[in-house]
Amino acid sequence: MKGRVWEKFAKEHLLPHLPGFRVKGTLLYQEPVDWVLRFFLADTSATSTDYFYFTVAVQPLYVPRDYLVLSLGYRAEDGRGAFVLGDRDEMAERLLAHIRQEDLAFLERHGSPASLLEHDWWKDPIDPNSLEWEAYSLILVNRTQEAARVLAEAVEYRHPSPNFVMAPWDHEVMARCREMAGLLEQGVDVARLRLDEYRRSTLAALRLPDA
Repeated sequence: MKGRVWEKFAKEHLLPHLPGFRVKGTLLYQEPVDWVLRFFLADTSATSTDYFYFTVAVQPLYVPRDYLVLSLGYRAEDGRGAFVLGDRDEMAERLLAHIRQEDLAFLERHGSPASLLEHDWWKDPIDPNSLEWEAYSLILVNRTQEAARVLAEAVEYRHPSPNFVMAPWDHEVMARCREMAGLLEQGVDVARLRLDEYRRSTLAALRLPDA
């Protein structure tokens, strides 16, 4: 399904029932956009105009990325697998039922740095990305001693498998965490300023407004 087809469908059939949401292509996101992006994504097929999956996710904008991260979420299903955009009214009814019953509650539970720390199912001790998310979230809720500890873990990260070859982006994560540790030593406000720079750069890369 092409992005413009989904956007037209969402504007006509979903947005009137979802106050506080905006649509941009295949992205349906909740406002206001603060530290965490709360969104739905229609994962469309390049070969079919009507076939798509529906992903529900949150993304910490203060961790710099130039793409949508789907790992902090799940693929929504209502027992029938992928969605087929046939009858528009019937499709909207199916999607809205799922959104109201499950998905809005997920976005609410994970829509801030504090709530991400509270619901920490996403933590992975052998993933430097997870350490970065955790450390930056801790900074934003002023748990600076814990943040410093997690940053140190990220900087000294070693994969438990001796044969594992770290990817270039893993080294980028470690470099950012090393810099953030230094900024945190200067004060939490200094570190938060850098995180806000990351937030704004991620929004710009995703071509979303800084509301």
